[in-house]
Amino acid sequence: MPDFQIGEKVALVTGGATGIGLEYVRYLLQHGLKNAVVEGCLLAFKYMSKHYGGNGGVVVNAGSILSLREFSGCPIYTGTKHFIVGLTKSFGTPYFLNLTGVRFLTMCPGVTYTPLISEAGRFALTDFPKIAEILVQDLGSYPAQQPEDVAQGLITMITKGENGSVWVSEGGEPVYEVILPDLKTWRKK
Repeated sequence: MPDFQIGEKVALVTGGATGIGLEYVRYLLQHGLKNAVVEGCLLAFKYMSKHYGGNGGVVVNAGSILSLREFSGCPIYTGTKHFIVGLTKSFGTPYFLNLTGVRFLTMCPGVTYTPLISEAGRFALTDFPKIAEILVQDLGSYPAQQPEDVAQGLITMITKGENGSVWVSEGGEPVYEVILPDLKTWRKK
């Protein structure tokens, strides 16, 4: 796949109000994007879709490393992050790309120094003994990174990532794409 050029494009970033999403917006604007919109995927179709007279574009949805695994410390948050991957992969199919010219990608950051992490214990379910302690302890077992580390990987993901792809940024290392297994490979034998 040829590299995708990001200059003079419109980017839609969900979750761009704080933390990693905000860093995405700042970084993209610094690298030549005309605009960064914090709305929803359907607005991307409305304003970027070739089907409606736009030029196509890229939507980056902010997942989490928890989009790809279970996590007892915060099951509701984890479930919402699983949703992000499912939604993005569903919009990231050939049908939508061919019709609209809009690519969909998911960035799944690992533990990143943001208020969400530093205040994580406050978000734990209240009716379960020691769940806040488990949450904080489990998060502490992952390699941490700065929001800027995630944002730098965003450019790689946008320029190299195929439609519907899922990428991970963790521990300040280079981003990498993850391949979700085919359903038949998950079948218990």
